[in-house]
Amino acid sequence: MTRPAARRVLRALVIVAVSGVAVAVTWTWGVNPVRNWFAQRDEIAQLEARLAEVEASNAALQADIERLQTDGEIERIARRDLGLVFPGEEAYSIDLPAEVLGSG
Repeated sequence: MTRPAARRVLRALVIVAVSGVAVAVTWTWGVNPVRNWFAQRDEIAQLEARLAEVEASNAALQADIERLQTDGEIERIARRDLGLVFPGEEAYSIDLPAEVLGSG
């Protein structure tokens, strides 16, 4: 190979090597962070939606807590679940056959 041809080959190899380094640097400092940013943006959107669901659930539970602490609700549950009555009241219980209740 002649000297000018060898220089052209060497110059081409240097250009290819520098181009490869440029691509690697661009990928590392440019493309990869942008891709990570998009992934993080999507994850943030999903987490914000989940947070909204949890906050709505907490609000509903807080409303239940407040409702269950009223005298009227405590009385209703005590009468329904425990059969409690006020003095002077009478409680009656009717036992129906399972066929009538639809569980037979």
